[in-house]
Amino acid sequence: MKRGLRLCLIVFLIGLSLLVVTVMRTNSIPRVMNFGNEEEGATSGWIMYSDFLMFHRDFSVTIRANNTVSVYILDEGAVKQWNNSKTLDATWSYENVVQGVFNEQTNRRGGYTILVHLPENSTTAVKVTLSFSGFEKDLFILSIAIIGTGILSTAALLLTTLKNKPDKGDKRIDKGGRGDKSSRTIVIALGVICSILAVSTIAAFTLNPAQDMLDKKDKTINELNNQIATLTNQVAALLMLQNKTEEQTIEITDLKEQITTMNERYEEAQQHLNLTVTEVVYNNTLHQETGKTTTIFYDKVDYAGYILVESESNSTSTYVQIKYTYTYDNQDLEFLYKVDLGTAKKSIVLPILPATVEVIIGNANDKVNTEEKAEIFDNKANIIAKIFY
Repeated sequence: MKRGLRLCLIVFLIGLSLLVVTVMRTNSIPRVMNFGNEEEGATSGWIMYSDFLMFHRDFSVTIRANNTVSVYILDEGAVKQWNNSKTLDATWSYENVVQGVFNEQTNRRGGYTILVHLPENSTTAVKVTLSFSGFEKDLFILSIAIIGTGILSTAALLLTTLKNKPDKGDKRIDKGGRGDKSSRTIVIALGVICSILAVSTIAAFTLNPAQDMLDKKDKTINELNNQIATLTNQVAALLMLQNKTEEQTIEITDLKEQITTMNERYEEAQQHLNLTVTEVVYNNTLHQETGKTTTIFYDKVDYAGYILVESESNSTSTYVQIKYTYTYDNQDLEFLYKVDLGTAKKSIVLPILPATVEVIIGNANDKVNTEEKAEIFDNKANIIAKIFY
């Protein structure tokens, strides 16, 4: 009997040890694994990431991308098939996804690989996160089975012992009944031990859902934090885009103003090119003494053109003179041009170039005590001088 009890206890302890190891492995093995190209840079086409070991646990797949992607999780056989014939036989498939969270459960432990397809002719960033939770179900079931075997074997052995208890007349029992009391003590002790172990096993079963619930809540918190981070980045991107839009709007307004200014300058230049810009520079009746001159225009001209002088005078020696002043090689150069007007009503055109221009009306009559009078009229019978440039 003692050997049988020892064997049952050993079986039970093996199962209990395996259960403890299973619980400890929950936090010792990786709970989160990340795959993607967010740090390396956006790419396109098919991408296969490094293989990894997946245990028999519940897990979730979180996909985040800036474009539509397809994600496949392949086992070792599917990986070989893909490498040989480029045909897919994925264990889990998530097609045409931008963002999403998917809850899954593994059927067996083994090596797996993530294969991602990114759209062609575009740049796409993607991140795939695997979050594991709960116990390794195969180890947990195996440990519970071993523990149950130990408990049931112990209980069966105790029942068999009680049924086969020797009679009072058996010679193996002394007169004081110490053999019967000893057997009962052992049975009671083993019963207490089996009860404690049974309670421990039930507690282990109870802790598993609680741990799963905590893991799921942790996973939910991580997902919400990721969503918050994503939304925060989106808000920051939108603010940057809004600021950039405002800057571009201001830039567009400035460019429109520049275009308007350039159009005005173009129209002005076109008018100067066609010599349609007109300015009256003198409009008056001129009285001069003999041999005197009068400057009717003196200014800097920025464009080439001509001056129209209309004159009617009672002096035969009335004339108009134009003078240009240029600065060349730190020297002032002058150009003089003189035209006689006489007494008849006459219109004279004098060409000008961009320079400092002076227009003079004068007479050279030598008669004494004769008042010389030179008049310049426009088409309204006014005396005028016009510049066209």
